[in-house]
Amino acid sequence: MKLTTTNLLALTAAFASADPSLETRANQDMKHCMEKAPNVHKAIEKFCKKTDMVVPSNYAHMGETVGNTFIQIMGPCDPPQWVPQQACWSQFHHICRHGNSRGEGTKQYGRQGCQEWVIG
Repeated sequence: MKLTTTNLLALTAAFASADPSLETRANQDMKHCMEKAPNVHKAIEKFCKKTDMVVPSNYAHMGETVGNTFIQIMGPCDPPQWVPQQACWSQFHHICRHGNSRGEGTKQYGRQGCQEWVIG
């Protein structure tokens, strides 16, 4: 299909009508988490500042606590797997948004699901 100005405008209009705010899913998850569970959001912001996190590691296992909320990543990954900072933020906010009323939940990530991400 040849991309013409008309096709491009139609495509842009379709995307804009599907998501008028043009927010990404990650931004939507973060916004919902901030409103639903502020302490979870604060823990995510503190924990995910580390740029060289791997699982397993003491840092990932010890996690972060804010108030009565804790987050951590556990798992027997061999070899250890790097957790990119953006993945840390987006995946924890996704768990929070889709978790219980306090944002708590767990989800498996990483190669072969060897990482268990926990918000409790």
